[in-house]
Amino acid sequence: IGAKIRRYKLLETEPFKVIAEKIAQEEKIDVDQVLLSSKDLDIKADDTPQSIKFSVTDILDFFVMKKPSQTDNIEDTTMITIKIQSDSKSVFKKTFKVDQFKPLEATFVEYANFRQKPLSSIAFYIDGEKIDCKNTPEILALESGDVIDAFMITDSK
Repeated sequence: IGAKIRRYKLLETEPFKVIAEKIAQEEKIDVDQVLLSSKDLDIKADDTPQSIKFSVTDILDFFVMKKPSQTDNIEDTTMITIKIQSDSKSVFKKTFKVDQFKPLEATFVEYANFRQKPLSSIAFYIDGEKIDCKNTPEILALESGDVIDAFMITDSK
C-alpha cells in the first residue's frame, strides 16, 4: 500500500471503525484486514478518540493484514522444516521448507545446485540410512527440525 499521509475527520465520540471502513473501501479490502494503531498500541474498532485520549496531534497508523486463505492453512499443516548438511557439517548447511507428502527429490536437487554439484554425486542419509529421493518426509517419519546428512560420492578407482 505504501507510505502515504491521509487525513480523516472523526468526532471525539465516533468509533475508529468509521476510519477502518474508509480505509478498507479505498484499498478494496475487507475491514477485518485493517489494523489501526497509535503510539504502538492497537486500536479497537469501538474505541473513540475520547476513550483513548487521542488528540489532533496524534498520528494514527494503519496496516493491512493478509487474509488467510484455506489453502494457506492446509499448506502450513503439511509443511515441515528440515536441514541438509554436508559431512563437513558447518560448511554446507541449508534449511528447507518441504511438504510432508511430496517426494524429496526436488529438495535434493535444490541442495545439489546449492553445492554446485550434480545430484548423482551426493548421497543423502537420515540416522545412517540412505534415502531414496522418491520417498516423502511422511514415509521417512521426518519431523520439523530433522537433519539429513549429505555425503559426496567418490569413485573408488
